[in-house]
Amino acid sequence: MRRSAIFAAALTFAVAGAAAAIPPLQPKFDPAGNFTHEPGVALSLVAISPTGVTLECRRADGPAGPSVWRERYEVRDGKLMFVSVITEHDVPAQAAHTEWQETMVSEAPPPATSPAKVGGTDLRGAAIDPRWKTYPEYMQAVLHRIQTTWDHERITQKLNAKSGDRVSVKFVLDAHGQITRVSGVEFSPGTADAAVRACILAITSPAPYPPWTDPMIATLGGDQSLSLAFYYP
Repeated sequence: MRRSAIFAAALTFAVAGAAAAIPPLQPKFDPAGNFTHEPGVALSLVAISPTGVTLECRRADGPAGPSVWRERYEVRDGKLMFVSVITEHDVPAQAAHTEWQETMVSEAPPPATSPAKVGGTDLRGAAIDPRWKTYPEYMQAVLHRIQTTWDHERITQKLNAKSGDRVSVKFVLDAHGQITRVSGVEFSPGTADAAVRACILAITSPAPYPPWTDPMIATLGGDQSLSLAFYYP
């Protein structure tokens, strides 16, 4: 896809007075002006509007099988900028029906101190229900899948992340082992867009996770909100 084609369609109609500031994440172009992505990712144009474009991304060699997601870019201050990741979710109550869920990404303010944990994932904080302590083996199995997927992304995609970069992802896990919603993503200033995206996909790609047992459902209910932080080594 040519850069000139994107800007011709999007910038011509860009309105003055952009909305609130968004992360300074911009798409990459090769010397010929073609849109580029990580190696092994095939791109197709899904939608184009006066304010931006949506791309569909496909990778066949993910650790949990083929991965498909969408990325939305908007024109802000004369630049085309990455603003969200959109992932596909099954809707069990409606046969042969899927929906696309959009997750906005935002740059978090710099922490008062440097992160204490570097080079791994950390599930903690107020969003974690203490009742999970009754089922540590299940949570360890979920985290193992996420960590394995994230490690695969970091190594095979050669992500351009700085040591200490932190990405926090809030999501909802239900009793069927499905990720029903990714409710928010925050990252430390300057974190590369691919590094942010890898953390979201590390959670959504391995799903579904094992279904909950009846005692787990009785204890935890139908779903749980979780928050997972990724620290780049």
